[in-house]
Amino acid sequence: MLVVEVANGRSLVWGAEAVQALRERLGVGGRTVGALPRGPRQNSRLGLPLLLLPEEARLLAEIGAVTLVSAPRPDPRNHGLALASFKRQQEQSFQDQNTLAAEARETRRQELLEKIVEGQAAKKQKLEQDSGADEGGQEAGGSEATQGSETSDDGQPSAEQEGAAHP
Repeated sequence: MLVVEVANGRSLVWGAEAVQALRERLGVGGRTVGALPRGPRQNSRLGLPLLLLPEEARLLAEIGAVTLVSAPRPDPRNHGLALASFKRQQEQSFQDQNTLAAEARETRRQELLEKIVEGQAAKKQKLEQDSGADEGGQEAGGSEATQGSETSDDGQPSAEQEGAAHP
């Protein structure tokens, strides 16, 4: 027998197997209203619990397909303990998610490491080729520069001539 928890006038089904049985065997749709663990702020897909209409819950109870269980009301005296427990669980969840995210980043970095090394090697090779072409160009251009005047109009050597003189 399936269990439907009734709290504050809302009928909720918490078990995945119970939801599957309700949908497949009894044709009850309901509506998922919970957040998914990996996407707590998204709205396109929701997770458990399944919210049933009051009429659906009543009909299912009448035909004997489910048992309606009233959820116990929390004791206000234990509110501080429950809150502290929630905070501990929230912090632990944050630490777990932080660890998983770091592992995912490291995995992605390892996957891209080969491409990064190849890119660095290609860049280094291109720089070497460019510097080799510049040196060859400077030698040919340097002989022409020595044929012309070695100073500019103000009597100072030009920047190109200084660069050729000081490799």
